[in-house]
Amino acid sequence: MQPYSVVWENLFALSSEKQALIAKDVATALAQYAGQGMAATVVPEPEFRQTYLGLSAESDFALPDVPPDDEDL
Repeated sequence: MQPYSVVWENLFALSSEKQALIAKDVATALAQYAGQGMAATVVPEPEFRQTYLGLSAESDFALPDVPPDDEDL
C-alpha cells in the first residue's frame, strides 16, 4: 500500500468579490462614523489596507517624498 496525502482548499476563504464588498462596507461605516475624510484617524490607512483589503501596508501608488524646488518656495 502506497502512502498518500489529501490537500483540501480553504473552505472558509472569501472570494475577491466578497472581500471587496466587506472592505466597501467597512469604509462606508468608517466614513459615516468619523465623517468624510476623517476615517484615517479611526483606522490608519496601512492597517485598513492589511486588515480589510489583504494588501501590503504600503500603497503601490504612493508618491515619493520629493523636496520642493527652490522656485516653489
